[in-house]
Amino acid sequence: MSKENDPPKREKKRAALYPDNSPTFYVGSGNNSELVINILKGVGWEQITESNDESFRLKWVQCNRSINWNSFREGDQMVNHIPNCSLFTNKLNLLCSLQAFEKSQNQLPNKAFIPLEEYLPLTYKLDDKADRESYFTNAKNDELWICKPVSMNQGKGIYLVRDPDVLKQKLDQIEEGQHKRFGVTKPSGRIIQKYINNPLLINKRKFDIRCYMLIANTKPLLVFFHHGYLRLCMNDFKNDDDNLITHLTNQFFQKKDPQYKEIKEDTTWTMEQFNEYINNEVAEAKGLPKDWVLNGLTKRICDIMTQVIHSVRFKLQRKTGYFGIYGYDFMIDEDMKIWLIEVNVNPAITTNTDVLVKAIPPVIEEGLKIAIECFEKARSNKKILPLTAQKNYQLIFNELKVPQPKPNLERSSTILRRSQSISPPSSNAKIINSHTVTTTTLPPKNKVQKPEIRNSPGSPVLSKKPVPIINESQPSRPVQSEPVFKSPTDYTKLKLNALAHRTKNTTNLNSLELKPATVEGNKSVRKLKSGCVKF
Repeated sequence: MSKENDPPKREKKRAALYPDNSPTFYVGSGNNSELVINILKGVGWEQITESNDESFRLKWVQCNRSINWNSFREGDQMVNHIPNCSLFTNKLNLLCSLQAFEKSQNQLPNKAFIPLEEYLPLTYKLDDKADRESYFTNAKNDELWICKPVSMNQGKGIYLVRDPDVLKQKLDQIEEGQHKRFGVTKPSGRIIQKYINNPLLINKRKFDIRCYMLIANTKPLLVFFHHGYLRLCMNDFKNDDDNLITHLTNQFFQKKDPQYKEIKEDTTWTMEQFNEYINNEVAEAKGLPKDWVLNGLTKRICDIMTQVIHSVRFKLQRKTGYFGIYGYDFMIDEDMKIWLIEVNVNPAITTNTDVLVKAIPPVIEEGLKIAIECFEKARSNKKILPLTAQKNYQLIFNELKVPQPKPNLERSSTILRRSQSISPPSSNAKIINSHTVTTTTLPPKNKVQKPEIRNSPGSPVLSKKPVPIINESQPSRPVQSEPVFKSPTDYTKLKLNALAHRTKNTTNLNSLELKPATVEGNKSVRKLKSGCVKF
């Protein structure tokens, strides 16, 4: 046959990462939304602009209140929030989650567990009366504390506390309804945290580290880490300075300084700049190995992130399509100890400095591509790992490789139960059947077994009486005279009495007699749905 008559060969289609043609997305306004829009358009997605349009494939918003969780379609849609992620992004909930996790680890020791005091500054809950009294008992006048609202970001609502007595007086007057006179906020929903008085400084200025955690998938739970950048204060650090610009490093506060525009480029550093600074100025004096920032510091941060995930992973709501990029803030003190400050649900992705232009877009772009690839593979029941989109993100938690806790199948021996006999019988014992009924009042070697139940004609059921197994090698002991189970006929009479009471029937129930179902000729006695015989 000639080649001209052969059917044309079909070209193999290239496997697409996104199976649908031009999936749609919605991005809410604010927080540099144009960055997310450009990334998604760059991979061939189409934008929809109506916030109420539920036909989206992916929705990116600043707050989870902007998501209609009732209409969310698992496996068909993606949203950049987890409904109850406040378990670790709310300052109070984070504290409670970590405290509960620490208690569980004290009962079940774990080598990888980090004690809370090793990475979280001492914190008290002001809306908890007992915790508040503990703070006032332990706090000293020469100590500096920082009071924070539990669910706000950008440093809003934060103030310094130098005198516990002054704070106590304010809180007492708030409870008396005089908060308007003193212009302070209510203590409910606030924590007070011990201030880190000896922070490591860069050129005499305070700084902290912003890095990122990506929850790319929740079924199974996959968590990634990505480096971020340094945020520096504009003013030289002084403990006795009451200006919050000296103490809070975020850009929201630094922008309030009149000189911000002139020196804003020096308020952010890359991690490479920080690594070089530590190598040249700090490592020798502190006895640190070379590139400690990229190795030792990074490992410690990942360990703390992993512990946060362990503290909430059994409580997180899980659906295919949930993901999120979270901002973690850390500080380092003069002893090179790393402290977790907070976790942000909606980290700022604005790029108002050259360092932020280099640091933030790669974090968001790769994070989105990893989340989308995980979503497409999960909804198609494909193996998720490895990921082609993963470049600079580091996988720090894979639920498929974490040993799952085994359920406790042991039952208390004091509970009356029916079980299968698994112990070998005595040579002198006679087994009636494999079912046994055990009670704590009987000795271990004298077991009560359930006899064979045989229905005699004309009686629905027979009462179950225990039959003891007696070992002839030992002296006999008295057995319970009362049956383990009550006679079912008693329950039948109780049910009939209750039925008669409800229907106000005056029939003497003692005269009623249960009869078995019989067949007379072609007519059979009808049975009700409940299984009772209708007379």
